[in-house]
Amino acid sequence: MNMTPSIPSTRPVLVDLTAPPYACDPTGKQDCTEAIRQAFDDAMREDRRKVLETTAFLNSPGAKAMSFEARPDRCVLAPHLPLPVILYLPNGTYRVSGTLGYSFTDMVNSAHDHYARMIHLRGESRDGVILRLEDQCPGFDDPHGRPVIEVLRGLKTAIAMQNTVENLTVETGRGNPGAIGIDFYSNNTGALRDVTVRSVDGAGIAGIAIRKWNSSCALIHRARVEGFQFGVQFLHHRLHTTLEDIEVEGQGRSGIHITDHNVSLHRYRSRNRVPALTVTGSAAHLAAVDIRAEGGDACSPAIDVRGGIVFLRDVVSSGYSHVLDHRDGYPETTSALEEWTSHPACKLFPDTSPRSLRLPVEDPPSDPGGHPADLSALSGDGTTDDTEALEAALASGSSRLVFPRGRFLLSRPLRIPAHVRELDFQFGSLVAGGDLAQRKDEGTFLVGAGDQPLLLQRLFTNVDFQGSHRLIVQDGVRTLVLRDLHTQNNPMYRNTVPGSQVFIENCACTCQDNEDLPGFAFHGQRVWARQLNPERAHVQVLNDGGDLWVLGFKVENPSTGFLTRNGGRTEILGGIFNQNRNYNADGESMPTVINENAEVTVSASTTDFRINRSFEGPAHVVVREVRDDQHMDLVWEVLPLRQPHLVAIPLYTGRPSAQKPAS
Repeated sequence: MNMTPSIPSTRPVLVDLTAPPYACDPTGKQDCTEAIRQAFDDAMREDRRKVLETTAFLNSPGAKAMSFEARPDRCVLAPHLPLPVILYLPNGTYRVSGTLGYSFTDMVNSAHDHYARMIHLRGESRDGVILRLEDQCPGFDDPHGRPVIEVLRGLKTAIAMQNTVENLTVETGRGNPGAIGIDFYSNNTGALRDVTVRSVDGAGIAGIAIRKWNSSCALIHRARVEGFQFGVQFLHHRLHTTLEDIEVEGQGRSGIHITDHNVSLHRYRSRNRVPALTVTGSAAHLAAVDIRAEGGDACSPAIDVRGGIVFLRDVVSSGYSHVLDHRDGYPETTSALEEWTSHPACKLFPDTSPRSLRLPVEDPPSDPGGHPADLSALSGDGTTDDTEALEAALASGSSRLVFPRGRFLLSRPLRIPAHVRELDFQFGSLVAGGDLAQRKDEGTFLVGAGDQPLLLQRLFTNVDFQGSHRLIVQDGVRTLVLRDLHTQNNPMYRNTVPGSQVFIENCACTCQDNEDLPGFAFHGQRVWARQLNPERAHVQVLNDGGDLWVLGFKVENPSTGFLTRNGGRTEILGGIFNQNRNYNADGESMPTVINENAEVTVSASTTDFRINRSFEGPAHVVVREVRDDQHMDLVWEVLPLRQPHLVAIPLYTGRPSAQKPAS
């Protein structure tokens, strides 16, 4: 097969699909299916070449003779990943007649993981870009479902990192009863944002679906679905998805349907006769806050909980016979719920309120806009030192830095001036040069005081950035927005001066070889995190004396996921502790959550690929709560099962002393 990319290696970040060689027709007259598929293949071709080279090596006699520990048998992430592009659709209507996605089936490692990663499809505007499926399109009557957009071709993977689909509308036409609008998938970071999915005749299986095994850490944000049997559908127990600002209308069976999956949901609006929300399967876990279910059938509930472990808060329904049906047969006959759990809340001290913390929720400030700086002096080749060129751009007076396609070598920390309001890396990467990687716990980017918010977004760093340095250290009071950032081998953030607001959307870090450094360390900050994924540190997230609100997370490896101390307040609404029973070198349990003289409420779940391993040993501590000179433990064995050897926390509440929940 021809392995020469159709897009030259010097291609820009944005690839306009209406321009040659793709020449997609934005008038809706010509079928754009094959052109868009070719663009997906071209975007992934260089990654495929690297995968095939590695596969050939692993099948060689020399590699087969290597010990298991020495073989790079999973080929998760090569040292120098190909730089991604963003497939871009200008405003227009694009007629399609098949599934849009890549065609390769051989991008698979020895763990049978598919390399569907760093796939980016973006429209110019949500309402202005319409992908319209032809009426009665062949293949879209499949009762098992066929998607218009499919992110993962295979059945599962663990390396589909940082996939995004944004700013567009999918219409599934008429007479396509097997249609699925967007079949999304990601691992660790990924976002489906600002999309509308519409069935013209109401038919189809699902507008948005998470149907494949091991999907983790997708952020579905500002999405609307009209029609289909299900507005949003989840079908697997691994791993977790975060949803916020979701609207659905006109579904045939359920607005959101969850089978066994783990879901965080905030601000959900449903206009339906059928239930707004259905939860089935013993493995399901749901934490849902701020639900409005309107227009219901007087014979059905607004929310139907047939299985799983569920936490609900601030639910209002109208038109339905009652707000909630539960699998055990007892309905909530009112039209509203202030707070409800399917299983009793857990508290360790008798004077603790059993209610959730209710931290105030704020949204990040608007993106700054403005004309970007000239960054043509940056080489972006990964070997030329770009430190001075970037420092000059930061000092130029421009408020926005939008990076060209590249891998940028930096040899020392850089201060971001107060006049700079945005760094957009456009999914490029960084390389640690000089002694930067040896600067333990120091920041690559230093953020000081500033009156205007600062946005850092769209970055993926890999092993060539690996070291004991952080991505960001904040030493002044300034509002900070972190979006779509992924540091594969570095801790991400800490601050030295309290008082800032920090907004986090879809961010991940792995503290490989730096387990003593929390991935995120907040000291006296107010933090709102939507889809957070820190891994490998002994303490993944530290909240020292501040407020931390988390909507969806995943943590991995034996560790403490969240440590809150010194009067801090932490509220966790859904997520996954992707780790089994944790023990240190002395055989002592490493608590999954630690509350040291602080206020903490948690509703979350557990999962791990070692779930069937037999275990003998002391009870694992899921939550340790410390009050002055005494502590109490919430152990694994008393929590409700979501599968054999897996548990969930319906709701844990812990406070320093008897007091009312925060207003």
